[in-house]
Amino acid sequence: MAILVTRPGAMAALAVVGGAAEASRDARVRRAVKEHHALVYRLLRRMGVPERDAEDAQQHVFWVFARSLDRIETGRDRAFLFGVAVRVAQTARRRLGRTEPVDDGALENLPATAVCVDEQLDDRRARALLDALLERMPEDLRVVIVLHDLEEWTMRDIAVALSIPSGTVASRLRRARELLERLARDASRDRTGGPR
Repeated sequence: MAILVTRPGAMAALAVVGGAAEASRDARVRRAVKEHHALVYRLLRRMGVPERDAEDAQQHVFWVFARSLDRIETGRDRAFLFGVAVRVAQTARRRLGRTEPVDDGALENLPATAVCVDEQLDDRRARALLDALLERMPEDLRVVIVLHDLEEWTMRDIAVALSIPSGTVASRLRRARELLERLARDASRDRTGGPR
């Protein structure tokens, strides 16, 4: 049996240190939410999570982040959140049993100012078409094109987040762009009734 002998005030010092550590953890979680909440939401939506489930999925991502904080290297919060968001999106799509077309109306964070209704409608249709095309892509290609072309991540950041070589990111990005272009051509032909 071990006996713990403490000096007077040692427990109070431990409580202060523990309180400071907890405050630091809370601050890191709050900072991550503040800096990355919009990114996480957009990723979840672009990865096929329906609008009605996106906020719950986003909350789950940050809950996992908070529980895993001790294992996340400083400076790797965004990459960790990305990985969790991808896994949460996969789970949400599996739970649905099928993928649903994404209505991107909820991604409008700020109301448009002085934009005519026709332009807003055209923008919404273009986003809905993009989401439908992205939904038809394999996930490994979709992730790379969403992060690079829509979220404006560098190839290096994507490579780190996915734990793959930069050359693989470049290859997937090239293949994703080619596939997206082909899918867009096919969709255009389908709408206009042109030859395939």
